[in-house]
Amino acid sequence: MELDNRRGTVAVVGLGTMGRKIATMCLENDFSVVVLGRNPELGKAALDRLVMDLKRKVEKGKMSPDMLTSMTSRMHLASSPQDLRDAFLVIEAVNEDMNVKKQVYQMIEPHMSSRAILATNTSSLPVTELGSVLKDPSRFVGLHFFNPPEVMKLVEVRRGAKTSEETTSATIDFAKELGKTTLLVPDIPGYYVNRMLFPMLIESILVFEASGADPKDIDTAMKLGVNHPMGPLELCDYIGNDVVLSICNVLWKTTRDRRFEPPELLRKMVAQGRLGRKTGEGFHKYVK
Repeated sequence: MELDNRRGTVAVVGLGTMGRKIATMCLENDFSVVVLGRNPELGKAALDRLVMDLKRKVEKGKMSPDMLTSMTSRMHLASSPQDLRDAFLVIEAVNEDMNVKKQVYQMIEPHMSSRAILATNTSSLPVTELGSVLKDPSRFVGLHFFNPPEVMKLVEVRRGAKTSEETTSATIDFAKELGKTTLLVPDIPGYYVNRMLFPMLIESILVFEASGADPKDIDTAMKLGVNHPMGPLELCDYIGNDVVLSICNVLWKTTRDRRFEPPELLRKMVAQGRLGRKTGEGFHKYVK
């Protein structure tokens, strides 16, 4: 299977942080992008925020005004799933919730091109189970970008049990068009990166809680002792502690491995709204 309409239209479903960034990255690589939100009002608000982020890049000299004009001319807000019909690739980036994702697939699949690929940006859920609700799971694949996707070079590509070789190959080709390095990973909970990363994040939270240390000390220990560019508590705040908790819950539920059991402190922080950078406070405090 070759990608239809090379440098054509990519659809992004779900306009949270990752959805907006994936859409922006596709625009920056000369694709047209159609975005679909949960409803028209939320979709418009997310699109306005995307444009605002692009304008900030112009103000900072990271993007030319002409490039901004070109990108905004190639973005479109879908009013319904029917507007996805011209996309050769649909990337789902909604909440890390099995039932929510399945509902989205059942809503959008009837309106997609018969040759289009449906890719999920899930970071932890099994592709085979997610695709079980689709009429044609051969065109369904995992395409996991890391945050921030415009910076992180790695993309995990995951086949489900019924994903075709053609779909896998075309998806890898697309990721390479974005300048990414791809890894074809097994369809196991957490795949490669999160399977290794989350026990470290969880242990860092437990060490922080048990020691009563300044969170900066925990982060400094890993940055200077292991040469990590960002400390683990900083990383939790960057990802969003609600997202960290969601992934922990998925890994814990699917494996029952105690390494993935969410710390009680993390649960409390999420309940208190201390989600990290996006709320101004998590393990650290931020100026909004």
